[in-house]
Amino acid sequence: MLSGVGSLCLRTKDFEDNNFIFPGRFVNFSFTQDSSSKEAQGWVNGQLQVLSSAIASVTNTLTLDLDYIDWSGLGWAFDEVPSVSSNVVVPFTKAAIANGSGVISDADITSSTVVYAYVSSRGSWGEAKAIPEASITTGTGTITLGATYANAPITYHYDKTLASVETIGVESNSQKYGKLSFSGVGYGSEFPDGIIIVLPDITRKSSPSLETSDVPRLTVEYSANVPAGRPSAIQYYNLATIA
Repeated sequence: MLSGVGSLCLRTKDFEDNNFIFPGRFVNFSFTQDSSSKEAQGWVNGQLQVLSSAIASVTNTLTLDLDYIDWSGLGWAFDEVPSVSSNVVVPFTKAAIANGSGVISDADITSSTVVYAYVSSRGSWGEAKAIPEASITTGTGTITLGATYANAPITYHYDKTLASVETIGVESNSQKYGKLSFSGVGYGSEFPDGIIIVLPDITRKSSPSLETSDVPRLTVEYSANVPAGRPSAIQYYNLATIA
């Protein structure tokens, strides 16, 4: 019985002496083969029956699921090695309680920062509502809403230019993962030393969705290609038989 897998690893193939690996902590991988057949039929005792058949085509698909998402894993999921970007504008949203004068202190704010604000609950200022941009004044380290919003719970939003930050999906010349190979080890009671599972040539065929209910899971599908000189897209090596 094959009861589990481990040591799952992707390796890039497109970068000559700059190839790299991604040993993702995948929660699941599956290899499927969808085939279509050709059939020759003939009449037998008044019924059309299949007299001969053969596989006409096979589509091989490797599916990888990732629950444990770190920065590198997010880059893998969206097919991009993280880049360093310079002077990029990034939006921030924060929450604070205005003081008795309707002022919020924030070191990010300058006199040129445009701030958008929303009072988050009902109070002496009225209902929860957006605060008109024109009534918000910014200074060095301060957001002034006015005495009307004294002690009000405020959610505010602004843009900040970051001199340097790692990014995904920002740089047009970022490095992609490209063509990959995939390998892992299968474990089970019938395989005391394990079996190596290899898909030597895979190319991406899907992009993931990111949702945040429960534990977010990223799923990516690859076409598993048959390499030259091999009969199959997947190979197995029994480590108990090493001579």
